[in-house]
Amino acid sequence: MSLYHLEHSFLPEWFFESPGALIHALLSDNDLLFSVIGDMYSRQGKTSPYSPGDFSVTPLKVYEDLYVMKVGFPEPDAEPLSYCAFMIFSPDYERKMFFCLESGRRMPFEEDEPFLCGWTAEGNHVNYGRCSLNEDEALMKSIKLFMDSY
Repeated sequence: MSLYHLEHSFLPEWFFESPGALIHALLSDNDLLFSVIGDMYSRQGKTSPYSPGDFSVTPLKVYEDLYVMKVGFPEPDAEPLSYCAFMIFSPDYERKMFFCLESGRRMPFEEDEPFLCGWTAEGNHVNYGRCSLNEDEALMKSIKLFMDSY
């Protein structure tokens, strides 16, 4: 397991299988993601290169019936690691989508041309195209895609 697996498998799968449990866990434990990645590395006999400050969780209420859980990740040094993820959902979790702002940087020190991508409940990766590195703009694009889907 690696940071890629945390961003692109573990979180989307948990979100689609038990969204309420994931949201509750993220809000209850500020260091949950740091602990999970540390456990992943530990199982491989390695020490995690990350610190608790490399991860963040920010809940947002967009409308009465629309919420976002923004998860920040360590600065990606190459494609396809992510800057952040946006879990967008209705209060009853009947409507939900998982997006990530993925690095488009092929080599360290190259200029980044990120992508807005997503994961479906079936585990399929969806590329929504190039996106601004500005996380607020990426969030607005994600919310628009969510609204257009429902």
